[in-house]
Amino acid sequence: MAHPSLPARIWLAAAALSLAASVTLAQEPDECGHPVSERSIRGCSALIEQGPADPRRLAPLLIERGSHFIVLGDFAAALADLERAVTLEPGNPAALTTRGDAFSRRAGVTEFVARWDAAARRDETVGAEQDPSRRSDYERAVADYTAALKADAGHLPAYFGRSLAQRALGNTEASDSDRRDAAFPSLRDLHRSQSAYFIREQALLLDPAGYTKSTIEQFARFDADIRDRPNDPKPYVERAWAFVNYGESSRALADYSKAIAVDPNFVEAWQRRGDELFVTGNIAGALADFEQVVRLQPDHFSGYDSRGLAYERLGERDKAIADYRKALSLEPRAGSATDGLKRLGAAP
Repeated sequence: MAHPSLPARIWLAAAALSLAASVTLAQEPDECGHPVSERSIRGCSALIEQGPADPRRLAPLLIERGSHFIVLGDFAAALADLERAVTLEPGNPAALTTRGDAFSRRAGVTEFVARWDAAARRDETVGAEQDPSRRSDYERAVADYTAALKADAGHLPAYFGRSLAQRALGNTEASDSDRRDAAFPSLRDLHRSQSAYFIREQALLLDPAGYTKSTIEQFARFDADIRDRPNDPKPYVERAWAFVNYGESSRALADYSKAIAVDPNFVEAWQRRGDELFVTGNIAGALADFEQVVRLQPDHFSGYDSRGLAYERLGERDKAIADYRKALSLEPRAGSATDGLKRLGAAP
């Protein structure tokens, strides 16, 4: 949990870790949802132009494209998409939150946070926004964030955005309350599944220019490595891990599968694909991948540890215990295996 007295730079440090926020797209082999904004906008536009009649399909496309328009600073285009998304799904917290982000960015929240951070370094305070048009945008953002939280009281991006907008309006107490209620994880306790959340806030609110520059450079390098080393599985695994951190699970799984196709004996690809299958709920698929890990490398303690967790999730208690013990025999400091045995009431 972020303490209310912490200055803006603490939040900036957290958000700089890592735009995939709250929109789950049925991923297809297209560019919609790609971390690079211009690529995602082109891909989403192609799908939107096909005119999907089902609001459950169209609204996520509009939210995704709108979010990338926000990153690039095209607020008119973003708001046009997000108004359509909210009309299609009035209670969609992602649509409402992202529209709030568009209003907040148009009001100048990125620049406000930079001033707030600089003032905190000098132990000074920043006054509330006085420009009427900007205040109006912040107020509209607060209204959207509040509506999103009525639809989903646990929607972290809405707490984050509302806190910044309230701070810009001079509503310090309300801002601090949102920071407490959001219960932002510390960097030390950051779970891999939370990195996409921090990336989203960096991209949409805190540092869109930095996000844009880093994603273009990062994926240009990954794509070039894959093009130049077609028989090497490592570039696929490296790009896949980047997709994991951007919340693009389907793209990550596709790259892990490509790495395995290039080299079926590359243990790391089997392990990481299994990990991703596990966290997305495909426990049987994950188990099959962990089987390959221990077959290819019998002394791979993480393979046994992971397979034990899969067995545990599937209710195979004896097999889980055996694998946890095997993992500990290979690596006595394997804390997750120790924890697994404790959960199952078994001795190491």
